[in-house]
Amino acid sequence: MNGNTPSYLRQWPRPILALVFLLFFSFSSVSQSRVVNFEKAIVAIQKKHAITFSYDRDIVSKAPVFIDTTTSLERFIQQVNERTAFMADKIDANHYLLKPKKSGGNFLVRGYIEDEKTTEPIYSASILSKATKKVSFTDENGYFHIILTYSENDTLVFSSAGYEKKIFVVNDFLKPSPANIKLKSTLMELSEYTVMAYLTTGINYEALDNSIIIRPKKANVLTGMTDNDLLGALDALPGISMPDGKPGNLNIRGSSPDQTMVTFDNIPVYQKGHLFGTVSAFNSNMVDNVKVYRSFVSANHGGRAGGLIEINSPSEVANKTAFTFSASMLDASLYTHVPIVKNKASFFISGRKSLPYEWNLPPMVSMSNFAFQYTEVNAAFKNNVNGIKKLNPNYDDIHAKIIVNAGKKHKLEVSGLVNNDNMDFYFLEEKISKLYSESKMHLSNTGLNSTFSSEWSKRFTTNISLTGSKFLQRAGSNVYNLKNKLIIDSEYENEVDDLRAFIQANLNINEKNRLTFGYDLHHYNTTYIKQSNDSTNTSLKSEYLKAGEIHTAFINYISLPLKWFDLNAGLRVNYFKPLSRMYVEPRLCLGFKLTNKLRLKFSGGYQNQFVAQVSGVSIEDIGGIENPLWMLADKVDVPVVSSYQASGGIVYQNKGWLIDMEGYYRFANNLTSVSLTDPNGPRPYIHGSVQTYGCDVLIRKSWENIDLWTSYTISKSMMQFDSVQAEPFYSLNDQTHILDVAATYHIKRWRFSLSWKYRTGLAALPGIRNRMTAGANSEPSQGGSTPGPPPPGSPGPVFANGIEYKNRFPDYHSLDAFIGYEFQPATANWKGTLGASAINCYNQKNIIGQIPQFGSGKPTINNRYSLGFTPNVVLTIKF
Repeated sequence: MNGNTPSYLRQWPRPILALVFLLFFSFSSVSQSRVVNFEKAIVAIQKKHAITFSYDRDIVSKAPVFIDTTTSLERFIQQVNERTAFMADKIDANHYLLKPKKSGGNFLVRGYIEDEKTTEPIYSASILSKATKKVSFTDENGYFHIILTYSENDTLVFSSAGYEKKIFVVNDFLKPSPANIKLKSTLMELSEYTVMAYLTTGINYEALDNSIIIRPKKANVLTGMTDNDLLGALDALPGISMPDGKPGNLNIRGSSPDQTMVTFDNIPVYQKGHLFGTVSAFNSNMVDNVKVYRSFVSANHGGRAGGLIEINSPSEVANKTAFTFSASMLDASLYTHVPIVKNKASFFISGRKSLPYEWNLPPMVSMSNFAFQYTEVNAAFKNNVNGIKKLNPNYDDIHAKIIVNAGKKHKLEVSGLVNNDNMDFYFLEEKISKLYSESKMHLSNTGLNSTFSSEWSKRFTTNISLTGSKFLQRAGSNVYNLKNKLIIDSEYENEVDDLRAFIQANLNINEKNRLTFGYDLHHYNTTYIKQSNDSTNTSLKSEYLKAGEIHTAFINYISLPLKWFDLNAGLRVNYFKPLSRMYVEPRLCLGFKLTNKLRLKFSGGYQNQFVAQVSGVSIEDIGGIENPLWMLADKVDVPVVSSYQASGGIVYQNKGWLIDMEGYYRFANNLTSVSLTDPNGPRPYIHGSVQTYGCDVLIRKSWENIDLWTSYTISKSMMQFDSVQAEPFYSLNDQTHILDVAATYHIKRWRFSLSWKYRTGLAALPGIRNRMTAGANSEPSQGGSTPGPPPPGSPGPVFANGIEYKNRFPDYHSLDAFIGYEFQPATANWKGTLGASAINCYNQKNIIGQIPQFGSGKPTINNRYSLGFTPNVVLTIKF
């Protein structure tokens, strides 16, 4: 460099400077593509490459195109095939044939039509050319493709029932990319704050019920989630976290995982996730949208004391076959949507299967190390002379749906799911006990839902559905001596049968008032069986069998009486038959539009939960892998969980900026845990409560290709179990500070994202944490019987293998990254995506728990860590 080079540049290595200047030149260069007469473009490219095109001059000369005549021949051919109404067929090295894609047409109009507020694709919207009178319709993804005879004065009319028409001149479609047409709904006049982009493209906020809607097919991939892990991606939302790093253990504003209802096409899903909760149990290829409620839940939803996550598959009939294949280093999946009768019926099916465990691929190794640490599996790896004879964790899932348009006003949808997890574990402990040990675990969730929707008029619609869901977790173990004689066998089984009948009516009174009302019937049947036998013919068996119905009537009213005020109020009345008792749940959500940029929001309500997980009692056959049991409430042992919440905040949006700040309070009572000292006595269970208050803040800035945001939560969650400790103690999942800083960037076919996460360490709670997960005393403890924590930062006594933390574990932090590339051959009718991600890039050792061991000699302490460095690669092909 010369002497005029700034000093701060002279300090940079020359290769970095060269890269910076190269990137600057690449981003600042101007495309040579422009609108030209197609025939002139052909003449120019023939002259440049010394080739010949054969074509019909009468139709080619009239067609303008947006095309680059300075590019390579291959790129020119690709642009012709993608952007014009013609196809270029190669005859030989020097001759090409140009032919119209459709007889009588020479101009291509293509794009997407979607709802202006929700960005949902609009199926069967019409596109009318006034000059040619040709009409085309959108498919299930809102895509349209129409070939016309070009007329400079032609106009196109876009319309759909319930939306305002839009008109464009034909020359508006002289651009390289598909047009994005947004239609405004006329069914209800909603505030401009009803839906807005939240984190990034495809993630929106709906103000009328404070929910967040994620559309995986439109969303930029969030960091660390090459497979679009649906539940794992929710960790990026303010107020939602994964305290132990498992997507199946989501914590929504202080609620435990079982207090959050997860549904797929209205089917309740009780399974936490695959591979002991480390992988979401849903294949994102078949998901249309995910709707998340963090606080307020409208009155037509119920059954849980916390949040709600609704996962919905496509609901529109497909008129052409779609096929998706996806494979990562964890699993492989297939998805296909096939028309049965055009515009009348279609069917889709999605299947996913984990790759063989013995392949030892990096993400499976990382996740299994995380799941099995300090379990019998981990011990067998370390202690066995002859090693593990068999270890085979695996999972699979199948989702299917039939969609039938029964006339113009009625629709039938039948959905089903089958989720399975299995694990076989067989090892020889020859060094210590001279015994064979064989264990098997099986978890499954199957379900079926049928929904019949009717539009009796533009203002009155109904939905009737029947749903069945069955959750089963089973474990068994056998211990043999070296002569293959059975020493002891045990079996555990937990089952939940959930049957539901639901009817809902929706009345649009006018453009500013909507009434929803209906009836919901649930029948639960929960079973827990534990049985063991030994070589002395001693048999032990315990059973827990409970069944009951819940009859529910609900009504919900949405009103926009003033331009600056909106109201969402509801009432849900439950009659729990086993207790012959009524449970009333009022719900309220208010919005105040102060200016076009600023909005106030408030919500509050009650919720009850009649089937819940009980901590301290589980079928955990492989030590350390906890599967708490689902139990139906009764009069004595397991009371109905009740909760109420209140929240309030502001939303500000202006010129790409979004600020969302919301404070909240939540109280849940009648949580249940098992007694450690007397599980079979007259008081086998203990009960308590949890109180959480906090504030979520999101700040996001959006540019054309970049979304940058930071989300922050400050909260405090305290539990009160008199039988554990007289004074309140921190909740097992309490994290005072949660901070996420993230960005997504896309340019042409490339996608990038990066995220740094910071969380306050979990409360160590020595003794208490073990009592809450393994059972506690039945009798209330005396005040002061449990020593208080030492001053912040003070460690406990030193053990042989580490430090026992008395206050909190060290703070959690992690860096996640993703890069993806979309590709499509010039003449192919398919496209693909290749992505790579890394979770916990710098392999931070984040402690999420400790396991003290007291044997002979000096006591030891073992740390349990969250997920370590986990790379993954995924390839997706779509036809």
